[in-house]
Amino acid sequence: MHNRGISFERLANYEQAIADFSEVIQKDPDNANAYFNRGCCYDSVGELDLAISDYSIALELDMKVQGSAGSDDEEKIASRLENSLAQVSNNAL
Repeated sequence: MHNRGISFERLANYEQAIADFSEVIQKDPDNANAYFNRGCCYDSVGELDLAISDYSIALELDMKVQGSAGSDDEEKIASRLENSLAQVSNNAL
């Protein structure tokens, strides 16, 4: 299901990708990658609040798994989160 979601995301079929990632999350609520990918889809369709929520959960889950060592995924997630927060802030002005 996760790989299919990635395929839909690459095809810009974000609605179906979101549905697939949501199904993965329902079955495996600790899947940081599914939250991150769903967040990317929400970001792509302008649902920034939902994207920020998913990025935040993905970051928290990744940090829990990786511990204090950090990871490349953690940096990627944090970067997307910062960009989405900046967009929300700019839209509020």
